[in-house]
Amino acid sequence: FIVGQAGTALASAFQDGWCPRMRKRDKDCANCAQPQQRLFRCKYLSADWRFLCEDCLLTVKQHHGDTYVYGGTWKSSKSR
Repeated sequence: FIVGQAGTALASAFQDGWCPRMRKRDKDCANCAQPQQRLFRCKYLSADWRFLCEDCLLTVKQHHGDTYVYGGTWKSSKSR
């Protein structure tokens, strides 16, 4: 149990989503190159897997629905 200013700062950090066992990372969308905290692994038109942001993924699904395959979700917060 931590009291005083340190305790208040720590409690505030936890409320903001910080956790000592979590780390945050960004990864760029393979299509638009914008850094994202959540990407969707997919492949289409070829056998290569790509990580796409939600906007690019929706476009791919609309235009390449016959060859589109979902492969999971990547998130920036990972447990250590």
